[in-house]
Amino acid sequence: MLRQRVRRIVLGLSVAAALLGAGALYVADEAIEDAAINDMLAQQMDAMLEADIAPEPPEQQASALKYFRPARGGPLPAELRGLPEGITEPVDIGGEPYCVYMRRVTPGDAAYLAYPVAFVEQRESWLWLGVSITALLVFLGTWIAADRTADRVLKPYHELLEQVRALDPSQRHLRISVPRADEELDLVVSTLNRRLEDIERLIERERAFSAAASHELRGPLMVISASAELMRERGDAAVLRPLQRLERGARDMREILDALLALSRTRESPPLKENRLDELLPEAAEPHLDEAAAARVHWQLLPDVLVAPPGAVRVVFTNLFRNALQASAAGQVWVRMADGCVTVDDEGPGVPPDALPQLFEPGFRARDGGSGMGLYIARVLAERYGWELRLENRPEGGARALWRYRAG
Repeated sequence: MLRQRVRRIVLGLSVAAALLGAGALYVADEAIEDAAINDMLAQQMDAMLEADIAPEPPEQQASALKYFRPARGGPLPAELRGLPEGITEPVDIGGEPYCVYMRRVTPGDAAYLAYPVAFVEQRESWLWLGVSITALLVFLGTWIAADRTADRVLKPYHELLEQVRALDPSQRHLRISVPRADEELDLVVSTLNRRLEDIERLIERERAFSAAASHELRGPLMVISASAELMRERGDAAVLRPLQRLERGARDMREILDALLALSRTRESPPLKENRLDELLPEAAEPHLDEAAAARVHWQLLPDVLVAPPGAVRVVFTNLFRNALQASAAGQVWVRMADGCVTVDDEGPGVPPDALPQLFEPGFRARDGGSGMGLYIARVLAERYGWELRLENRPEGGARALWRYRAG
């Protein structure tokens, strides 16, 4: 997550700064320590030589500082013989390491001061203990600061995310505003608002088209229905059956028109009705069947009611049925109902396996050379009403279209 990345960056920078600080402190401590010891030994040597003090026997000298001057008495430890003048590297005296300062007083007289390294190391131990505690406190403080920094840096982005999640497609003039946005975030907000304006214009054009299409298409359908009703009232028995089909076709067209136009209205839907599928499916298939085609379609239907817009039911089923009818040529087609599911099987050549995932995409044509929109429209309607559509090849040959309108 972005919050964790920001926190890691802040912690990483803080740890790097702490390590650099510790390294600098170590170098500075070593330099200051060496200078302090050198200065202390030089001052002590000046005091000893000025007072012309004879050294005490080694076993009587304090452990903090040992003084040797063979010319004034007392033995010189073998470890100090042959040392150059000045401060030397630590030398073991009696099994303990000492920093030794040697000064030549005269050609035959040399004085030695030895300072125990253990004192220096003890001082360093206390120093690094303090540094470690300080580093731990700094790390804990940095952890808290990193959390707060991440919250402060990401707060405008969280506000932006919440506003985007709260966008309601049914509302107009939607815009995003994030207070305290920095220059980069302000650019993101401006870009999103421009895209929202573009989407709003597209939606307005689509709604205008839907309204115009609804008006223009309903007019002729009303004329057809009214003319058919008038002819039926005249009582001509010879045209009664064709008139009934004409009226039913006009009614079906209105329902299908309602279902299709509803796809462009996110918050609107045609009226829901109780549809007897065992009656509606054969009725929806009838316009696509001549006498020969009807003879090769086999129905195995059960009484079942689906509450949905009738037009949506017709569009979904007729697209599956028409595809099976066209694919099977002179072969058989079976329409079955069971457990909230309609299956349409055909004896056609089936569908190439690589084409199966694309069958419900807009414009894709696998078998019949049609517009490639029928199955796509069926899929969109199915998604709108919570149905499942699937098309697969049958093991015995041909294809199977499955429409699950009720969860099993």
